[in-house]
Amino acid sequence: MLQQPPQDLQHFQQKVFQPCFQDHQQPLARTLISFGLASFLENWYRGDLWRSFREHQCFKKMVTSRLEHDDIHGLAKALSDLSIARQPSLWDWNIAGYHLMFIVEEKGVKFKNISHEIFRKSGPTSNHEAVEAPNSGHAVHLENPLAVVRFVRQFLTKTRHLES
Repeated sequence: MLQQPPQDLQHFQQKVFQPCFQDHQQPLARTLISFGLASFLENWYRGDLWRSFREHQCFKKMVTSRLEHDDIHGLAKALSDLSIARQPSLWDWNIAGYHLMFIVEEKGVKFKNISHEIFRKSGPTSNHEAVEAPNSGHAVHLENPLAVVRFVRQFLTKTRHLES
């Protein structure tokens, strides 16, 4: 089982993946404070990552509910503190023996590619799997919540069975 990533995957994480987030999260938090929530959300959801979500039937309702958020400083802190660039690398954890599932989007490629690369590098005997949520983009849990619930239920049932 894989405990440390292959050298080329470490390079990918450190040189390509994490810096792209480090460069963006802090300025986004400052933008939120400086220009307010409405302007922030308009710019946030303009990105290509959210294309599928913008087309979703509940998008306008979701944005409207988010505009009711009244703690801008708390939201900016969460945006900064919970940035993926600040989270420990999955490879820094001792994941041997754990079962992991990645739920990825059907309509996008970013996280699909990342999960495929992780699985390719970790080999066929790893305890990891990726499932693709149909009709969803980056906001999988919002665009297809029933698929997410089904995947999690199946995963928990399977891993419970494997551990007993």
